[in-house]
Amino acid sequence: MNSTILREEALRTVQEIKDTISTIKKLESEIEVIENLILELDEGKKLNEDYLNSLGLSPLPKIVLKLRLKGLETAKKSSVIEQKSKLKTKKGILEDLIKCPTCNGMGNITERTYDRSDGRITQIIKTNICIECKGTGKSELSDYIMDLIKLLDLKLF
Repeated sequence: MNSTILREEALRTVQEIKDTISTIKKLESEIEVIENLILELDEGKKLNEDYLNSLGLSPLPKIVLKLRLKGLETAKKSSVIEQKSKLKTKKGILEDLIKCPTCNGMGNITERTYDRSDGRITQIIKTNICIECKGTGKSELSDYIMDLIKLLDLKLF
């Protein structure tokens, strides 16, 4: 694959990871607000109208409000799980881009040959340093990707 295309894919993936992390943080913050509202509702306290309006809930009867809040909480928790799954997938893509495609990140290539002389078959295993990555196991993009991660202040690896 072309190096420019891989760089673009890496940049796009890192940006998607950053956006996904931001979405997860926002959802977790909203869940915390909802949990606090449910707690205040259970304790019979007056609810903060701004919080209710931010969630799209106008003043409703207590039982209806509690049911809606529980429903919102469940939906947002489900969204967090979905976003974390998406994040895991994107991290996997980045890990694959960091690995040398020739040796799959191992740094060496194992070749198996078979000697069939003397009437028996003998397996011969040769291990050589990968020519592509010179034994590091990293792709040519690994430094670029790590720089992107540092630049965006992501804590992935």
